[in-house]
Amino acid sequence: MRILILGTSLRGLADAARISLADGAEVVMYDVESPEPPGDLQGRVTVLSSEWRSSFLEGIDRVITSPWFPEMRPPIRDAIAAGVEVITEAGF
Repeated sequence: MRILILGTSLRGLADAARISLADGAEVVMYDVESPEPPGDLQGRVTVLSSEWRSSFLEGIDRVITSPWFPEMRPPIRDAIAAGVEVITEAGF
């Protein structure tokens, strides 16, 4: 399973990354405003911090986002259009 997490700095998203890693998933995090994950996740996740490209979704099975991430922003819109499961960290 390959998971894309939208955001790096919010506690719930970092917890989702930790749980996903513990479950054996590969974790990719996307955040242009705060591109550094918490210290314990550095080196364990791939961080994408450039302008969004739909190619970031290649090989992604699930997107986890904050409930406050705007639904119509390109990462979520592109994931839905590509048929990738999108859930909030609260639903994770």
